[in-house]
Amino acid sequence: MRFKSLGLLVAGMSLAVLSNGCVSMLAKMALSMATSKTNDLSLCALQTRYVTNLYPKDAHTFEMAYYTSTWTEGAGLVMVSCTARNGSSLYEIEGTVQVDGQPMEYVAGGSYSKILPAGDTKPKTITITTTSGQKTSFTVTPTQPIELVAVNGKKTDSKVDVSEDMTLEFANVGADAGYVRVGLITDTSGMRNFSDIGVYKLGKKIKVPAVAFRHPTLFQTKGGGTLNGKRLASLSTSTQLVTGANYIFVERYEATPIKAEGAAAVENLGLAWSWMPVTVKGSSETIPGVAIAKTMNTSSGGVDYFSTKPASATGKPLARAKKFALVSMSLDGQLEAITDATKYEMGTGATTKNAAGMDEHIYHAWKFPQLPVQHWDSEMERFYGELTAVFQKDFGITFIPTEDVLKAPSYKELTALEEVANAQKISHTFRGLKSFAGPRIGTATVSSDKTEVQLMRELGVDGLVVVNLALTLPTEKVTSEPCNGLVSLPEGGISTSITCRLGEASLQTKATFRIIGMPKAYGPQLTTYAEGELATVKGIGYQRDEFKDAAALGLVVRSHDLVNALKTALREQESKATELGYNDVWATSPQLSASGT
Repeated sequence: MRFKSLGLLVAGMSLAVLSNGCVSMLAKMALSMATSKTNDLSLCALQTRYVTNLYPKDAHTFEMAYYTSTWTEGAGLVMVSCTARNGSSLYEIEGTVQVDGQPMEYVAGGSYSKILPAGDTKPKTITITTTSGQKTSFTVTPTQPIELVAVNGKKTDSKVDVSEDMTLEFANVGADAGYVRVGLITDTSGMRNFSDIGVYKLGKKIKVPAVAFRHPTLFQTKGGGTLNGKRLASLSTSTQLVTGANYIFVERYEATPIKAEGAAAVENLGLAWSWMPVTVKGSSETIPGVAIAKTMNTSSGGVDYFSTKPASATGKPLARAKKFALVSMSLDGQLEAITDATKYEMGTGATTKNAAGMDEHIYHAWKFPQLPVQHWDSEMERFYGELTAVFQKDFGITFIPTEDVLKAPSYKELTALEEVANAQKISHTFRGLKSFAGPRIGTATVSSDKTEVQLMRELGVDGLVVVNLALTLPTEKVTSEPCNGLVSLPEGGISTSITCRLGEASLQTKATFRIIGMPKAYGPQLTTYAEGELATVKGIGYQRDEFKDAAALGLVVRSHDLVNALKTALREQESKATELGYNDVWATSPQLSASGT
């Protein structure tokens, strides 16, 4: 079993019940192991949840185990969670956490809560004081209430057939309706929790398409690993909708960043809940995601490709995007490889004594010629040009200029790539772009504080693209060309006989890619359009003097073949996603946009 992320477990303890949740005793253990203590608020990203109208106890969700004595139907709840702003840790605060001067109960995983009386919707003041003397205080408010009055036209004894569309009716919608999340109870290996089946524009009526029942938020997936070095395209999940007695759950949400002195990042979620008991009938296969793994044959040899898109809660169709930004593209190459034939390859005929009876080392060496950096620049330009052309022609997506990316305020936080260009190694970045790494890249901080989110808003794009080209020397063939002085032998190595592969210098290329987008609604997880890898099956040999022409490098790196493999992988992935209903689910599911709405 594989949990989606530590952040998912964190949010599960924080009552983000539609998209997150704890799923077993293993989750409890993971929370405990991932939680440390701190008295430094600069390390913390604080998220509060102000919930109104708790659902009934007989929903029997896993999270309610933490509130057995206090959970009350119709009551309210305020929760504060502390996650690492610059990492994935959870923090229990050394000090006090209070709401309106009253202590909040420590639940688990860096989360504190206080149950409120039903009908209490007054603003609440959260005050945190640490043992180091740090203090922060801020006020949180709920969002306007929501009232679900009918499911499929019935106010009581409602039936939900998962093979048919579902209609929800609401009262007191209000002028500024906003959005709601809709969920049903699912079961994951015996653990019950609410799973999101979509985000919808709130109106007097909402239609939930039948396909949405195949796309509940998953708490566990399996597969997508490797076998004998080959990627596996099989994905599965044990998360299933609970048939029979169940609850329709709707949540109106409002996410508000808060500036609070003494706190690094604060976000409040105003969450108004409404629910109705229903009977679910029928069954539908849960979609765990999309994974494609094949080999594309070309005149230059095969290219393996693997691409995956997660379940639709965080897996977004490319059809939802119009504009991307390349935020990182780097090239790393091993240009020299040496093995000690005496020690590792006795079967090749190597000897250990010379004519004088002295020990002798024999090395097999492979060396790709050291080329001007301009050659590698030309190759990366070629790759980028073909890449952007594919996205424009096949998917209707344009890329903004890399110059705009470099100017973005949040981009300055990213880590610069160390440039290396010598006889043994090439490490080079495209047009001065940085490594996609930084203090708040991939961390557990709140959505509004994520560097990725801020970058997309600053650049006005729907997604960020990261590419890495990794080059390795194939070492399966040995020729007998002398190469004394042309390779860097290990220190102390004594050699009177060296075999080389200079006449057939070649490279094998692996390209990894990742395309991410804005979180769906207020969820902490970024969405993913696609991620995977492309790999040439074998290297192609070329004579050294052929590299006087920079264009020849493309025949070795095989940029054209790699981009064609990516195009094929993405076409197949999107076709499969469409078949499984991704576009239908996302057509009714608004999400955070680059403009912040």
